[in-house]
Amino acid sequence: MAVLLTCHRMDAPGSVVTLLYATSPKAVARVARLLFFYGWNSVVVFKDGSVLSRLEWQSERAVKEVRREAS
Repeated sequence: MAVLLTCHRMDAPGSVVTLLYATSPKAVARVARLLFFYGWNSVVVFKDGSVLSRLEWQSERAVKEVRREAS
């Protein structure tokens, strides 16, 4: 299984943060070529290289943002 999460960055307009989490190298290999196909503001769950579930945030009010605090 693999999960792809992409959302806007509040401190960098026009920029996104993308996180890909996979349970094995094989899971990554099956979905790696598809990563940019799914776009911004989305969560995609893959199982055996196929989309199991997909969610997109449609409205401006629902846009998710990531904040990174300086350390």
